[in-house]
Amino acid sequence: MKKIILFLAICSALTNIGCNKDEFLDQPINGRQQLDDFFSSPESAESFVNSIYVKVNGESWWQVNMPRQINEMATDDNWSGNTLQPRPDITGIAAYNVFPGSTYFNSFWESHYIGITRTNISLERIPNVEIDEELKTRLLAETHFLRAFFYFDLVRSFGGVPIVTTYTELLEPAINTRATVDEVYELIEDDLKKAVAGLPLRSEYASKDLGRATKGAAQSLLAKMYLTRERWSEAQTMANNVITSGEYSLEPNFANIYSVDNPYGVESIFEIGYINNQLFSEIGGQFSITNGSRGDQGW
Repeated sequence: MKKIILFLAICSALTNIGCNKDEFLDQPINGRQQLDDFFSSPESAESFVNSIYVKVNGESWWQVNMPRQINEMATDDNWSGNTLQPRPDITGIAAYNVFPGSTYFNSFWESHYIGITRTNISLERIPNVEIDEELKTRLLAETHFLRAFFYFDLVRSFGGVPIVTTYTELLEPAINTRATVDEVYELIEDDLKKAVAGLPLRSEYASKDLGRATKGAAQSLLAKMYLTRERWSEAQTMANNVITSGEYSLEPNFANIYSVDNPYGVESIFEIGYINNQLFSEIGGQFSITNGSRGDQGW
């Protein structure tokens, strides 16, 4: 009888422990970083901002650069040379026929909104990180630049698009509502002005940080946006700020602009660097794939 009573007492105690601890079933996923982990230190916050740059061109050739290039088929600058595989979803662009189900354009949209989501997370989380104020200002300014970059790509490709400026908006039905073109450009302008105010000049970066957004890059993109909106005087003023900054000049040798031996040259305003480590796939950029011949495994 004593053994039975002891057994029931133990079962009752275990039941009470399980019922009183709500976190018993709410366990962290082992081996996977949580969102809070990315903003637990200055180094992790900077690493998260670095991940946003990845989405400028996407992780693979077909996500972003391929749609950019096939859009050029609507001009006289580009044509699909692959005659072995009929591709109406590509060649139709020349006649301004875009297929809604196009893999390339869907991936372009998705990749940009992933980038936008990362910027929104950064803008929400970085202000709460214990970090040097100068670095915090720079990271936030980089993030504003990148969000403007993504939306500028989207609005020129699709017209008015849904505006998402917070992480939690992704869970709200209103995300499906398209903003007007004017509203998107207002956000782009606001982001770029904040980027101009907070970003350092190119010459103020250490060599290891070349490739990050700079004040000149933000001013240049803002000038381009003004040109797109036919705000001529503002475009001239902003472009002149870049020209007179003393940060850039023309290459003495034109061939050096695209030379692999001249990264971040004197003409470079915003440039994404590539690795050439053969242990990784798609090294050295993506244009060798999108522009290469079929015999060289290009498209």
